[in-house]
Amino acid sequence: MAAYIMLYEHARWFSIPFVWWGWVLGFLLNDLAYYTDHRIAHRVGFFWAIHTSHHSSREMNLLVANRGTLLDLGGLMSPAYLVLPFLGVHPAMFLACKFFANLWGIFNHTRLVRRMGVLEGILATPANHRVHHGTEPKYLDKNYGQVLIIWDRLFGTWQPEEEEPTFGLVHQLDTYSVWDIQTSGAQWLIGKVRTAPTLRDKLSYLIKPPGWSHDGHHETTEVLVAAARTASPSRGNGDDFSGWPEMADNR
Repeated sequence: MAAYIMLYEHARWFSIPFVWWGWVLGFLLNDLAYYTDHRIAHRVGFFWAIHTSHHSSREMNLLVANRGTLLDLGGLMSPAYLVLPFLGVHPAMFLACKFFANLWGIFNHTRLVRRMGVLEGILATPANHRVHHGTEPKYLDKNYGQVLIIWDRLFGTWQPEEEEPTFGLVHQLDTYSVWDIQTSGAQWLIGKVRTAPTLRDKLSYLIKPPGWSHDGHHETTEVLVAAARTASPSRGNGDDFSGWPEMADNR
């Protein structure tokens, strides 16, 4: 927040007023920033190492919403939010929008709410967010939104829930150790960097998607989805990968 306030006071390009449309604009910018940061967290190795602990739970309930890591360092996972002060989102407006968005984000982590009708195509409902925590190939890297699902629909990352997902990581974390849960992502990334033979490969592990490998044996989302489509050509366009949780063992 210190960085946010400093940027707002000394580097903003505009000033969004405290009127109704200003609040709507502030909310939309906040939600888009969340979508951006969340997508980065899944598609960049360094950020995924920090985000891993949130996805390590094999359950889906309200407590999972607060399953984070101290490695986040109080905001390291939120670079897109620092664009908002340049656009004139007042710190108080930002905090208010983020507070209510986070409440909705907590609500999303549940299996008790099955469907919400027409809202499924507008909001990041529990059904939409359950997809995000799924390990099946068709569910990987989908539904990043916190309050609105329209960003996913606009940018091609939306996937409706067709059957309840298998929750957790593609390579499940078999431990109750708080230390291992907190540091599993860092341990994974450090191990990968150590195996890389060149500086370029080491840096690639930091910026390329999880599953990328310097030896060419990639297990990225794209590779898993392609393998699932090949394994079941009768699925037509390949968007339905239900019944293939075993694919999760290949990443």
